[in-house]
Amino acid sequence: MSASVEINSAVCDNLSATLEDEADKVARKFAFKIQAESQMAAPVDTGALRNSAFTKTSQGSSYQGAAATAKRKNPNARIDEDISEDVEKGEAIIAYPMEYAIYVEMGTSKMPARSFLTSAAEANNEPFSQALKDLIK
Repeated sequence: MSASVEINSAVCDNLSATLEDEADKVARKFAFKIQAESQMAAPVDTGALRNSAFTKTSQGSSYQGAAATAKRKNPNARIDEDISEDVEKGEAIIAYPMEYAIYVEMGTSKMPARSFLTSAAEANNEPFSQALKDLIK
């Protein structure tokens, strides 16, 4: 007499797809939260830097609106192009396309760093990790 077990991965596939969708929602939620917090922390002169922030997720990019607003705030500003790389589910990119954003964020030999994006991302690292862990509990 033999014994056998049949394993059907269809349930696992459905669970995997659901988990992927939920992780994507968490990533998008925290990306927009980091964008908002970094915008509040960004130094303001004309407002172009603060208003240039955009987020690109698996569902699209807010670049066009942000770039247009930043250009209205400072018509002479040079604004980098949208990010060309694709963003997969569960990923997000928060960016400031003003050509000088990196110098404000990281500083220069003549100007101290005024971190706004990195600080916001670091402040949300633990809550983001916890939210992902909560998905699999």
